[in-house]
Amino acid sequence: MMKLKKAIVFVLCAVLALPMFACGKAARPGGGGVAGDGKTYTVTFYVGAEAEAAGALVYPDAIEVKSGGTCGELPVPHGYKGYSFIGWKTADGAEFLATTVVRSDITVTAQWRSQSEQDDIAKKYEESLATAEWNKAGHIYIHYKRSGHAESENGTVKNLPNAAPEYSTQIESSVYKDWGLWVWPIGNANGRLFNAMHIDESGAVYDVDLTNTYTDCGWDPDANGGHGASQDVVINYDDYNTEDGTFGILLFQISSRSNDKHWISDVGNTNISLSKARRKDKGMHWFVTQGNIGFGTPQFTGEDVSSNYDGIPEGSAITRADGDDMINSALDNSSKYPVWPNRVQNFDASTGYQIFIASFADSNGDGMGDLRGIIQKLPYLASLNVEVLWLTPFQNSTNYHGYDIYDYFSVDPKFGTLADYRELVYRAHNEYGMKIVMDFVLNHTGKSNPWFVKSQNLEKEKIQTADGKTREIDYRQFYNWINKETYDSLDAETQKQWYGDSYGYYFYSSFSSDMPELNYDYQPVRDAILEVCDYWMSFGLDGFRLDAVKHIYMKNEILPVGKTLSGTADKNNPAAPVVEDGLYSHDKKRNINFYREFNYRLKSAHPNAFVVGENLDGWNERTKEYYQGIDSQFDFNTYYAGRAFAEVRGIPHLSAGAPAKSEADLHSAFRTYLQGYTSFKGQNPNFVAGQFTSNHDLPRARNRMALKASNGVDTDHYTKVEGSLISDSENALYMYYGMLMTLPGVTWIYYGDELGMEGIMDYTLETQSTDSLTSSPHEDRIYRQPMKWEATGNASYKIGFGELTCELTGLNASTVKSVAEQEQDASSLLSWVKTLTAIRTEYKLGNATAITDGGTNGNKISYTVRGGNGNISVSIIAGSGALTSAPAGAKAFWTGSIAGKTCSVLVTAA
Repeated sequence: MMKLKKAIVFVLCAVLALPMFACGKAARPGGGGVAGDGKTYTVTFYVGAEAEAAGALVYPDAIEVKSGGTCGELPVPHGYKGYSFIGWKTADGAEFLATTVVRSDITVTAQWRSQSEQDDIAKKYEESLATAEWNKAGHIYIHYKRSGHAESENGTVKNLPNAAPEYSTQIESSVYKDWGLWVWPIGNANGRLFNAMHIDESGAVYDVDLTNTYTDCGWDPDANGGHGASQDVVINYDDYNTEDGTFGILLFQISSRSNDKHWISDVGNTNISLSKARRKDKGMHWFVTQGNIGFGTPQFTGEDVSSNYDGIPEGSAITRADGDDMINSALDNSSKYPVWPNRVQNFDASTGYQIFIASFADSNGDGMGDLRGIIQKLPYLASLNVEVLWLTPFQNSTNYHGYDIYDYFSVDPKFGTLADYRELVYRAHNEYGMKIVMDFVLNHTGKSNPWFVKSQNLEKEKIQTADGKTREIDYRQFYNWINKETYDSLDAETQKQWYGDSYGYYFYSSFSSDMPELNYDYQPVRDAILEVCDYWMSFGLDGFRLDAVKHIYMKNEILPVGKTLSGTADKNNPAAPVVEDGLYSHDKKRNINFYREFNYRLKSAHPNAFVVGENLDGWNERTKEYYQGIDSQFDFNTYYAGRAFAEVRGIPHLSAGAPAKSEADLHSAFRTYLQGYTSFKGQNPNFVAGQFTSNHDLPRARNRMALKASNGVDTDHYTKVEGSLISDSENALYMYYGMLMTLPGVTWIYYGDELGMEGIMDYTLETQSTDSLTSSPHEDRIYRQPMKWEATGNASYKIGFGELTCELTGLNASTVKSVAEQEQDASSLLSWVKTLTAIRTEYKLGNATAITDGGTNGNKISYTVRGGNGNISVSIIAGSGALTSAPAGAKAFWTGSIAGKTCSVLVTAA
């Protein structure tokens, strides 16, 4: 398997792979200008005799310009080893610029600078900083150099007024005028736009006065906010000017700035540690170059910047639909990658537990959960009979939730260290017998991920494979890219999922502009992602929770790059190869082919690797085929079918003319589960059922038990949990968990659900939509409120977007009892969950081989489970026939009232 992380990098300019561009004259039209004599003239670009002999190339090598017009953007030559291009000159030695007026045919010659000259410039520049009047203590200066840097603009200074310390208007520059610097202190995501202070050898220099309080910070005030607009947010940057202070920066095109649109940036967000930029005296400095914002340095190297886009035809750097290393993912691959023949070795867990790391347990008092906090809570998890932990992403990312990873091989410092992770795995395994499943974000990366940076920069890499052969990796193919012509041809809805970059191309993401999606039709991407798996499995990991399973091949991702769908798209036919679902339409057949290969290759190297997928689809018949390449899936259909326990209260049905729902509909919850169980087993006899209480993207189980109206699908109507709903919803949880915790497979508990915590967006209560993409920004943090360990003093942290905080509110703050309180109450919900999970462990329900309906009908659910260590019988009744006392031999018993109706749960040995 290839080693992308450790490979020696050979960056190859795209033009070198396409020598045809050096042949003949390739002229393009120039820019505008004043009226001339009506003629058209040709500007010819010549690299110079010595450079030409050394293999230097330029494309285009000619531009046609109307008399009195200008060329506009000038080409940049490449391929003169040991030299850097610095500009164009005419035969009489005059500098030729993008703004030079053309009134005749003319040939201009490239000017080059040697490496030794660059080193000398860097040395002199560093020496000049020590005495520069503008270099002041308490300031950080961001130096940004682009490939089109014009030496003639060196010395350009920001015009007054609105210069220091504000720099709130744009500098006059053909290269840097539209490039602004967005700066925000980490921990306060409100930021501020800074324009360039001046231009010198290092590029555009941006001055951020860390001793100043800026009063014009914040995002645009309205959806139509143009460049320069801001809110009146006050940030005292000096509050963050500490020894270990960290600031986020984004270099972006000011003209793209708008509150409701994607900002076009050079790469994406990156963080700067002040400790790395500090000098012995005067200001702090950080130097970055075009396309490499995440790889800055504290000293100026003098290196001139080139772009791999210079020298290739405009719009040509798009994703290939076929060719070397490209896969036709629509072709069936079941003969090559059959269903893995055996159940996952040594995986006998019955109770799983999802931990949203930032919200679970804080070990160092900073308000945010971390890995060491989980280590400290292992005894609690053991008391809950947890046998497998699912940790949300802990790798380096730019968001608190961790789902935009920019380094797959790391641990984010906000969560701890690699040593903390090793200790967690070791102690979970050896002291508590718990397994650990890592949340694996394989559909998309962050924009600062090296794969995306290299893709955007058109980089290629030569690696040596295990068989000793050399293989070229084209990072452009790691993601799906289209040009402006293709983008303009898309309908408005599809365009919403394609985001522009600073080179005039567009990448695909069905989530957000910060999460570009990988192109799995390029074989090296499949190989690279399995290498990530190898890395973490080497730590003793037990498997992966695959994020966004159905998103690997999205309809709006496939078609624009010239591929075809694997079949007809259909919304109502679960057997259709392509699922029609608006912006979430996806090619199911391609997805399944991918997972067959992924799972087979993973298990060939790691037979004990457990794979559970998040396939957000409430239709079992549409998700069942995924079991050909996945061991387990989270059972969203059963999650939604849990509405039957809320219906015990007697609630309206949303369908016109349909009778109200009541306890007579209780049976539907189990019938839905059983239908899925039978269907899944037909696809893969070794599948592992994956029912769950709730998760970090959905309303919590407590809120599902308080529905005010039922719709039979995933559009039920919610209401606030208050008044009689507080006790009714809690008692419904006792019944609901009575079923979930006694089913075959792994039952996953979302942290806090064992306490009865709630989580529902205000947007959902107002609109009945659970779509977080249309809610207020980041309102879904309500699903991720901190675990309530004590009555007071629990975690609370800013999520990194303005002043938005993740903290206990509403019912969680006022009514729900803490772990400490519920552990002292034998009748508490937590105690009930512990009783049920103890049964799961005793009877090894994770290894259950069968479940049999025992007469489920109307207001009664009854079934028997054949576990790995004996059988159990379960009876759940709402209303008539409910038990009021435990019969002899009961393994677990509960009775209570919902809306005045007696209800009971009984578990016995069978």
